[in-house]
Amino acid sequence: MGVFEAFEKDVMNAILSESSNELAPIIFQQYRSSSVISREFTGVGFYTNFQLHDESLRLKSDDYLRLGNIYAEVNGLKYGAGFLLLVKKGAIFHLEGHSYEEEWPVNITDYKLSKINPDGSLSQWDEVGGCFVSHT
Repeated sequence: MGVFEAFEKDVMNAILSESSNELAPIIFQQYRSSSVISREFTGVGFYTNFQLHDESLRLKSDDYLRLGNIYAEVNGLKYGAGFLLLVKKGAIFHLEGHSYEEEWPVNITDYKLSKINPDGSLSQWDEVGGCFVSHT
């Protein structure tokens, strides 16, 4: 697995662990059962498009869900990055990563993921524990 793919996997785990949406466990199963069909770098971020292989995991809703609230400190980005996971017509569709008006780094070598809390504070992602830890 390449460095970007490891970064992307950590972002997905963070988004789905953070989500208070009751459908997050099913979406996590979708993620584990899907494959990346394309990845586009836009200059200021990226789109990763997924294909769901297990149709039995499709949500019964045709609603569009947007999950996020994750911030990342990333090498080469002064203002960090944000992320949005889109679920379209009941299936995981794509992950968007974006900088804040900066050029996306060619190589991601160092990053820290955090959850954006309702009060604007950050809780850092603990890779080992797979959870968020608040620092007060």
